[in-house]
Amino acid sequence: MEGREVGKKAIFICQILLLLILTWDGFAAADIIYSQTFTNQATYCPGSSQYDNWASFRQQLNANVHHFMRVTISGSNDPIGVSCSDLTIVSQIATALRNGTGGSWSCNGRTWGVVYACYQGSCGTVDNAMELNATGTICNCDNPGYIVRPGITNQNWGGVNTATCGAPTQTMTVTFAEGAKNVPTFTEWGMIIFMLFAGGVSIYYLKRQNRIQG
Repeated sequence: MEGREVGKKAIFICQILLLLILTWDGFAAADIIYSQTFTNQATYCPGSSQYDNWASFRQQLNANVHHFMRVTISGSNDPIGVSCSDLTIVSQIATALRNGTGGSWSCNGRTWGVVYACYQGSCGTVDNAMELNATGTICNCDNPGYIVRPGITNQNWGGVNTATCGAPTQTMTVTFAEGAKNVPTFTEWGMIIFMLFAGGVSIYYLKRQNRIQG
C-alpha cells in the first residue's frame, strides 16, 4: 500500500510539473517599451539616452520571437495615446522598425507609418533615423501629430498630441504590448527537465517497490 501511495504522489508531481512547463512560455510575456523625455529645441546624438535607447529598443522588436498584440504611441500630453491592435499589422510595424524599412498601414481608424532615413545628418547614422507615426505622413511637421523620431539629430524629434517640429518639452512613449501565446510551447529545456525528473521519480519508485516486495 505504501508503494502505491508513493507512486500516486509521484504521478501527481509529474502532472503539476508538466502543466507548469507547458504554460510557462505563455505567461512569460513582457511589453517592450521606449520612453524618454525630450526638451524643446534640443538635439540628440549618440551617447544620449534618447538616441541610444531608440536603437536598442528597435533591435528588441523581433516578431519571430515576440507575440505582439498592440502598438501604442503615448506621452505626457496624451497618457492614453493612440493604438493599433491588428496582430498582423503590429507585427509588420515591429519588423519594419527593427529592419530599417518603410511601410504604411491602416489600423484602428488611423494611418500608421514607419519612415526610413528621416535624418538631418548632424550626428549619428541614417540607420537609426527611423520614424514611427500615426498620422500617415513622411518626415513631416504635423501639428498636432503622433510622431516619434529620436534619430533625426535635430530639434524636430517629433511629438505626441503636439507640434512635431520644434515641439514643447514632453515625454514620448512607444509600447509594443506582448500577449501570451495562443498555443503553449514545450521548450527544449522544459522537455529535458521534465524527462530527468520523471526518470528519477520512476527509478525511485521501482527501487522502493523492490525493497517492499523483498
